[in-house]
Amino acid sequence: MILNEKYNQEDFNSFLNDFLPEDFKPEQKDIELDSRYKTIKSAQILGRCESIGLYVLELSHEKERDPRVTLANEAFKIMADAWAKKALVVFRSGSSGNWRLSYMTITLDIDEKNKVVQNFSNPRRKSFYLGPDARIATPKKYLFKSGRVKTIEELEACFDVEVVTKEFFENYRKLFNKLSAHLKEDKAFAAFAGNNSIKLEDFAKKLLGQIVFIYFLQKKGWLGAKKEQHIYEGDPNFLRNLIIKCESDGKNFFNNKLEPLFYNAFNNEPERAGNFYREYFDCQIPFLNGGLFEPLNKYDWKNSFLHIPDELFSNSEDSGILDVFDLYNFTIDENSPVDQEVSVDPEMLGKVFEKLLDTNKETGSFYTPREIVSYMVKQSLIEYLKTKTDAKEPAIEELVNNHQVNEDELKKQDYAAIEKALKEIKIIDPAVGSGAFPVGILQEMTSIRQICQSHTTSKPMLAYDIKREILENNIYGVDIDHGAIDIARLRFWLSLVVDADLMDVEPLPNLDFKLVAANTLLKLDGEAGLYDEKDLLDKMKELREKYFRARTKTSKEKIQSDYKKLISRSNHMFATDRQRQITTYDPFSPSSVAQFFDPEFMFGIKEFDIVIGNPPYVFTRDVDLGLDFKKYVNDNYFANIALPSRSKARQAGKINLFALFILRGKELFNEYGNLIFIIPNNILRATVYDIIRYELLTRNDIKSIVDLGTGVFDKVTASTILMQIGKKTNTENFKSKIILNVDSLIGNQFDKKYINQNIFLNNISYAFNIMLNETELQLSNKILKDKKIFGEYCVDIIEGIVAHKHLIKDQPDKNTVELLEGKDIKRFAINKASNYLTWDKNKIHRSRPDYLWNEEKKIIMQRISGGSMPLVAAIDREKRKTFASINNIILKNEYKDCYEFFTGLMNSRLINWFYAYNFSNKSNLTVNISKTFLESLPIPNVSREQNISMKKIVNRILEITSNELYNSKKPQAEQIALEKEIDTMVYNFYGLTEDEIKIIENNLSK
Repeated sequence: MILNEKYNQEDFNSFLNDFLPEDFKPEQKDIELDSRYKTIKSAQILGRCESIGLYVLELSHEKERDPRVTLANEAFKIMADAWAKKALVVFRSGSSGNWRLSYMTITLDIDEKNKVVQNFSNPRRKSFYLGPDARIATPKKYLFKSGRVKTIEELEACFDVEVVTKEFFENYRKLFNKLSAHLKEDKAFAAFAGNNSIKLEDFAKKLLGQIVFIYFLQKKGWLGAKKEQHIYEGDPNFLRNLIIKCESDGKNFFNNKLEPLFYNAFNNEPERAGNFYREYFDCQIPFLNGGLFEPLNKYDWKNSFLHIPDELFSNSEDSGILDVFDLYNFTIDENSPVDQEVSVDPEMLGKVFEKLLDTNKETGSFYTPREIVSYMVKQSLIEYLKTKTDAKEPAIEELVNNHQVNEDELKKQDYAAIEKALKEIKIIDPAVGSGAFPVGILQEMTSIRQICQSHTTSKPMLAYDIKREILENNIYGVDIDHGAIDIARLRFWLSLVVDADLMDVEPLPNLDFKLVAANTLLKLDGEAGLYDEKDLLDKMKELREKYFRARTKTSKEKIQSDYKKLISRSNHMFATDRQRQITTYDPFSPSSVAQFFDPEFMFGIKEFDIVIGNPPYVFTRDVDLGLDFKKYVNDNYFANIALPSRSKARQAGKINLFALFILRGKELFNEYGNLIFIIPNNILRATVYDIIRYELLTRNDIKSIVDLGTGVFDKVTASTILMQIGKKTNTENFKSKIILNVDSLIGNQFDKKYINQNIFLNNISYAFNIMLNETELQLSNKILKDKKIFGEYCVDIIEGIVAHKHLIKDQPDKNTVELLEGKDIKRFAINKASNYLTWDKNKIHRSRPDYLWNEEKKIIMQRISGGSMPLVAAIDREKRKTFASINNIILKNEYKDCYEFFTGLMNSRLINWFYAYNFSNKSNLTVNISKTFLESLPIPNVSREQNISMKKIVNRILEITSNELYNSKKPQAEQIALEKEIDTMVYNFYGLTEDEIKIIENNLSK
């Protein structure tokens, strides 16, 4: 089968015989279609493969441009009618030789009688675009890479969009590095860049962004149409043919073709409306506006000759920018979690651009998968519509989640109310990144409003017009990285372009006042609302609205000048710090970042209906903002939060930025609004975040928590949750929804439980875990009540050393000492050392105080552990050196006689249960046994006699474990019995009842 030829059933059947498992049986059978099918005109079963439960279907429709969503939905219905849960489906049109090959799956629903019904859920479709106009490098590679598939997993891997995303990113990154390297070595370019205050990375990034944008335009057919043709009858290979002509004319591609294309054709209105003919190119090219095709820092492109070699764009080795981009299909349809094309779509481009920023390590920002974006967007809109309309909650959920509602559930007035609410909504992403969340909201709101209008008016708006209206009135974003803002703007423009009918649309809007480069966490100094002119905000609003629609270079520059004069004139009555902050705000600069964020000043909006996003995961101690940020955090975020007396003093340096974004986000939404973030799950239990939890529980309703576990982000091992909050209601016993074991966010298939939020307000622990149920919390509180904390008994809890590799050996010699690692520590036992250390304090990479190695006794514990019994402790009586994977515990002098007692306590089932349920989220995952958590453990007040009794038992266990023949994997019966004695003693120390003991025993046995 030749993938870039017109579909031929005979060739396709031949391909199937070599591609699918050997039990594939060809079977040509027509499927009768009823009146439900408007777009698909005929359907056939081509065969079945029993071993992997797969059907093969061929579906025909009329026009290649038939809506992808409609085609997919009708195909899913055909699958359900045929009882097919998995299918390989050909979509071919009568108007074109191009076709799609899709792998599609559904879940067939079960009715109340436990019988399969012809309803389906959790639909998924992944497709290759094939035929004469297709780029076939990717489908050829993945459809033929391993010969015959043998399992359904192998078939799914052939349609893996993420593999293509990673491949495209790697190629894009290489192009960026190659272009940047050339610009760096080009002395003429260096002089030009210096004279125009241009960073070479910005130039390279913008040039690649402009070219990739053109690939979407030419895919849409908007470039190269002849003078007498329709604008959308253009050349799908416009750039390739342009460089071929350029080479034949002996011209430089960048100077003679790209610059005139970018900064003249795209950036200037044609002489006559509706006529896009450009004489210089002898073809039609649209006016785009928007800023993407404005010269960087307004350099004089007409009189600057930047000799960028043509070889960087195309060469004999096929490694140029166009060579690489020509390998891929660019789809103008936005992919969704349900329907994805294995090609470069705008969402994939956003992901690639965000990864290209290469600042993940510094900013702690990571691209959120589209399934999670979609879920968060839908949940935030559902919560908003519940508060703003009288429509029934189940109907709202059905409309937003599935885009369909039973006719009797929503009336015309309900659709009108939903449409009105969505027109009024204000949404912000305070850490916008490449724009995944705002773009997701843009798409979702567009779909819902189209549905509403179909029920309320005979002339519904076009998708383009709805999107443009949403961008103008509803969506805003902020990010400290100006590169991210540039990418987000590009994503918005692409989202508009894919839905535009160019004969009717306006040029792209200017988004400088919709997406702003600023530090979200820094507030505008001084009293809120203190402006020197009463009508200043009105004037600013008027200019912002004009600028959004401004089309010509002259009009835009006039508005820019007026706006800058307006905000600079307002400075003279501000305090010095306020003046300094305001001067850092330049919405038109390609690189400046405002050192404050004030939504009223920047957007003309005091509060929002939805705050949504994925805030950065970086500790405040690692942030360099040119000010004492720790002091700023304490003064501006913690000062007004009155914690219970049991809480520790705040240590702002240990607070992660995501926690501050929660506090900042809380200030940004209104009385009926809601916030939804994806954040690390240690917000639920870490002692350092008690101030955040206390604030949330006392001032907000926690609408829901979704446990996502690990693996959401590449290179991030932290477990994450989705948390949605609203303002505090007057409803007593507000129920928070906890969602566990997420199988399919889009399919809405969850294990759910509800908890009474108020049970945590009387909690005496500053380390409570919001995921606990009421029984678990009550038991934790009992264990905590009237107890000291372990930290009060300790001189220090400190990690072992970190030594250079050349100092560590696997065999001992006369110059070495034992070096224990965490894996050498077992419960009450120390195994033979894994390594040996050449002890030279001056060469230790991370040394430790001398007293650590001079103590006659110390408790040593695994620092990396997990499971339901995460605490593993032993006693070292030989002054051994320990690696950083061990916690070393030194007791105060007055408690030197308690080493055995505390070792027994740390190994007990009660303390392990408490640690696992309060500090490690009841997880079987590996966790860090941190000093902060250990210091927080509740310690009972025991008598001298009780201490002696515990000591005797522990010493007997130590005698057993110190025997040379001891095997920690097979403990003796006596040791097991002694450990049970310790558990019984500890249960008595804390006064637990038989029922409470059962809670611990039953949970630890799981």
